[in-house]
Amino acid sequence: MYYSVVAVTVRVPEALRRYSEGKGMVPAEGGTAREALLSLPPGLVARVLDERGRLRPYLLLHVDGAPATLDTALAPGAMLEIVAAAEGG
Repeated sequence: MYYSVVAVTVRVPEALRRYSEGKGMVPAEGGTAREALLSLPPGLVARVLDERGRLRPYLLLHVDGAPATLDTALAPGAMLEIVAAAEGG
């Protein structure tokens, strides 16, 4: 189900908290993960999305603990988590 504008919480990884005033949890609004991310402070958005609006390659998204994409629909009260991708090798 798609909700047009909903209040959600975004969990920010430690490495990006300097762009969220040091906060690990930031309120956001949006019907999709992309919309919620775009409602965040501009400095944080610039570190999460590239110039073309794509998720940066070193990041992953989860919604309520499940893998997500920028187009994942968000329900009211959802937890959108920005996760730093692990390096393999």
